[in-house]
Amino acid sequence: MHTPRRARLPSWVRRANAHIEGGGDERPRACGSDAWDPGTIHLCLEEGTQSTWLYEILEPQVSEIVVAVPEESKGAKDDLRDAWARADELRTGRIRTRVYKAPKHLTALRSSAVAYRMATQDVVRVKNRLKAVFARAASSRRAMSTCAVTNQVVEQLPAGHRELAEWLGRELDTLAPLREERRSGC
Repeated sequence: MHTPRRARLPSWVRRANAHIEGGGDERPRACGSDAWDPGTIHLCLEEGTQSTWLYEILEPQVSEIVVAVPEESKGAKDDLRDAWARADELRTGRIRTRVYKAPKHLTALRSSAVAYRMATQDVVRVKNRLKAVFARAASSRRAMSTCAVTNQVVEQLPAGHRELAEWLGRELDTLAPLREERRSGC
């Protein structure tokens, strides 16, 4: 009978486990702090793209969860050193910049704001592309003077440019109502 081999842990995990397992009372504690009982779990995360969903998932599992913006560190990036630094800052109350996370309360508003920003960027991008088509077709003065691009202006473009301008116009016609929908949703 073949017994499966256990995967070898990375060296930084082995060092951290050895430190924790051998720690006992050797682990430093905040002076006079009763909140740091062995059974309580305190978690500190660095602010980043994953911190919101990690906060939402882990918040019910721990006594305290803090999302912090770490100070700039000099030298090479070292995850183990950074993790111990965040833990020490949390333990001693030296976290300078905490990030407020309330994903359950503000998720809808945050999503609407992100969708509106993305829609606005898309509308601006399409308008800039449309302007570039008119500029390449050497009718930029006429397009600039009329704020709205009309069918009459598009029809005056050469055939190759007209097709692209019509396509961009259809894209703009689709995006503009979506943007307004998100604007009223905020």
